[in-house]
Amino acid sequence: MIDRFWQQAYRFRWFIGPAALVFLAVTVRVLWSGYQDLAVADQARKAGLKTTAVEFYGRAARWHFPLIGAQNPAGDRLMDLCWELERSGDNKTALSCFREARGAVLSTRWLLGTQSGILENANQAIARIVAMEKGPDGKPVLAVDRHLELLNRDLTPNPWLSALAILLFFMWVGAAGLGAWRSTTREGRVDWKRFARHLGVSAVFLVLWLLTLRYA
Repeated sequence: MIDRFWQQAYRFRWFIGPAALVFLAVTVRVLWSGYQDLAVADQARKAGLKTTAVEFYGRAARWHFPLIGAQNPAGDRLMDLCWELERSGDNKTALSCFREARGAVLSTRWLLGTQSGILENANQAIARIVAMEKGPDGKPVLAVDRHLELLNRDLTPNPWLSALAILLFFMWVGAAGLGAWRSTTREGRVDWKRFARHLGVSAVFLVLWLLTLRYA
C-alpha cells in the first residue's frame, strides 16, 4: 500500500511540487511580514508614535496564519494600546484604535472562527466612546445598546459554507472536464451515453454549488 501511495504521488509530482513551493512561499511571506509589522509597531509605541503603532499593529494582526502567526500578539498589544489611549482621555485616537482592532479580526475570519474576545471588547468600547458624542438635543448621537446591536450584526458569509462552495465548484468543473476527456475516443469520436452520465454528475455538483452560494 505504501509503494502504491508513492507511485501515485510520483505521477502527480508536476502538481505536488509547484503546489508545495507556492504554499511555502505564502507561509514565509505571511509570517515574515506579520512579525516585521509587529516589530515596527512595538518600536513606534516606544517612541510615542501612537497612531503609527495602531496602524502597524492592525497590519500585523491581518497577516493571519493559524497557531504561529503574528495575529495573536498583535491583537493583544493593539487592544492594550487602545485601553491606554482611552484611559489617557484621547478618545478620538482610542476610537480609531478599537475600530482598527475590530477590522483586523473581521478581515481574518476563517473556518475555526475569529478572536471573539477582542471583537466583543472592541465593539463594546466603540459603542461606549461614540455614545459620549452629544447631538444638538444633548442626547447621545447613538445609544450604546443600539450601536452594539449594529456592531454585533454578522453579515459575513458562513466560512464553512464558503469552503464547501469552493470545493463544489472545483468538483463541478472537474466532473465536466473528466467527462469530456473520458467520453472522447482516440479517433476523436464522442461516446454520448458516457458523456451524458458524466454530465448528469456535473449538473448535480452545479446545483449543489448554486444552493451553497445561496445560503452561504
